[in-house]
Amino acid sequence: MWSIHLEQEIRNITGDDSFSIPFWSWEGKTDCDVCTDDLFGRTRHGSSIMQGSIFSSWRTHCTNDDEYVESMEVLCAPGNGRSIYRLNGVGLEVRPTIFNGLPTIWDRNACLRLHVYDSPPYNATSTGCFRNALEGFINPQNPYQRRISMHNAVHVFCSGTLLRSFDAANDPLFLSIHVDADKIFDQWWRLHTSSSYPTGNVPIGHRADDNLAGFIPTVKSSDLFGATQPLGYSYEGNE
Repeated sequence: MWSIHLEQEIRNITGDDSFSIPFWSWEGKTDCDVCTDDLFGRTRHGSSIMQGSIFSSWRTHCTNDDEYVESMEVLCAPGNGRSIYRLNGVGLEVRPTIFNGLPTIWDRNACLRLHVYDSPPYNATSTGCFRNALEGFINPQNPYQRRISMHNAVHVFCSGTLLRSFDAANDPLFLSIHVDADKIFDQWWRLHTSSSYPTGNVPIGHRADDNLAGFIPTVKSSDLFGATQPLGYSYEGNE
């Protein structure tokens, strides 16, 4: 839904009613094939986006100080920031036992076969459930095994700005990555319409009746637990 709101605002500003934001179908890819000058920008290893892209002058809105990564008090300290950059799989120091690159088609298909949406304790340690498989904390093909997969694997593969939680949304690729995750959720919902949103000891902010930040008028978690058409959009191939 973030993408729908942003698209509409850009249409209002530009007067271009045909404008739309492309999404990156990252499953089954071996590289960032949308990281080109005419889309989200090429980068050199460990450097900012190259001059051929309109995003080459984009900077983050937080300071460069990494102390904020682990701070729960100050998530993003305003400052001059720095240029957006990505590594795209080059020079990553992640053990292959927990990270094997971008998600495969088999990872996605295994994710879609999981019947249970979420499981206790309803956080990053949950196993055997679709939510944590799509988030990327567990191996979709062995959902009781910890592994960097799916959504998380994309962030690790791209690395750079997208790996820093307080900076990631400053990269224009951020939205495109999450739109594809939304598409996969829509595919899963169509296969498991009898699934229910978790109740019980769910963390605050993630409960069914909790309001999501950033939506006006307000939207509850349970409002978005379903197919996309009632929300006003759909994905090609998901109809």
